[in-house]
Amino acid sequence: MKKKPLIYLILVAGLCCFIELASFLTGKFLETKGVFYIEQQDLHDYAQYLKARDPVMGWPAKNDLLWYDKSGSRIIPSYPDPDKFKSCVSTYGDSYTFGDEVDHEHAWSNILSQLLKCRVANYGVGGYGTDQAFLRFQENLYDEAKVVLLGFLSENITRNVNQFRNLLGYTRYGLKPRFIVNREGMIELIPLPILSREEYINLVKQPNAYLTHEFFLLDGPSGITKLRFPFTLSILRSLTNYQMKANLLGRPHFAEFCDENHPSGGFIVTEKIITSFYDLAIKRGKKPVIIFFPSCRDLEYFKKNQRWLFQKLLDRLNDDGIYPLNLGPAMIAYLKDRNPCSICYTCSTHYNEEGNSLVAKLIYNYLKCHELIRFH
Repeated sequence: MKKKPLIYLILVAGLCCFIELASFLTGKFLETKGVFYIEQQDLHDYAQYLKARDPVMGWPAKNDLLWYDKSGSRIIPSYPDPDKFKSCVSTYGDSYTFGDEVDHEHAWSNILSQLLKCRVANYGVGGYGTDQAFLRFQENLYDEAKVVLLGFLSENITRNVNQFRNLLGYTRYGLKPRFIVNREGMIELIPLPILSREEYINLVKQPNAYLTHEFFLLDGPSGITKLRFPFTLSILRSLTNYQMKANLLGRPHFAEFCDENHPSGGFIVTEKIITSFYDLAIKRGKKPVIIFFPSCRDLEYFKKNQRWLFQKLLDRLNDDGIYPLNLGPAMIAYLKDRNPCSICYTCSTHYNEEGNSLVAKLIYNYLKCHELIRFH
């Protein structure tokens, strides 16, 4: 009879060990999905990174512009020489603006150049937030185009409240600047962190100690945490992760950030960045156009719910006297009953060649309808 408590204790201990092992394996899988923060310490070329990185935007590195011409634009095969061909249009934004995953020939900026019969300089950069796109425009004093486009993707709202892309799954020296909104209601730049190798090592281990303007701090309101013992508790904590909550609710991971009252302040800072871009373009004598690029997830969400996740931001910008071009309605009309993902490589990636061609035609029609450039 005395052995029973011991047997029960062994069974309970075995069950706990089994649950911990299962939680550990589950956690390792979730790490690959970006749910848990991973300490990436790839430092063998950190000194070279510091030397080569863009001192304002962070990336791309100045000596790593294989996809860009000497002006900083993506290579435009139809008008390859920026010295010979003056740009009529320039574009700024992230990978959707750049036209990631298609070659130069099939990128929407090259197709638009063919339609307009003039060079479209594409200054989009993969992984950029709206903040970095604005800074790139601000720094690019040699942009001669009279029409300037700013591309916006819903996910940019999360990037605009982030200083360290590693916290969002980016794993290679992902330091970036960001803007905050000050007491006067104006955006104020928080520059790119300047850290020694030792400081960077410490930041990777303890980002909360270094990043005072980072929304995605560990164990903070975003729900991002590390996988650590006890692993079962880590799994339970992961349920508060903004990505996990979005998956459980069946909506894109950035959806909650599109709320103007979200604690990150992403909505308001994004609005202020876009209006600042618009105002600077006007000041420089350019005609600005803000373009909302819906991802295939955005298109899926609209087909299911009959509303855009970014509709409140569109409305706010309209109230500000800025009237963005939302490519979404025309894309929905074009697709008819087809799966929205048919114009992307996958539902979670970028536009394919058909999608890029569609984007070019929609922007061309908009520029022509609004007589923003001369047509021959």
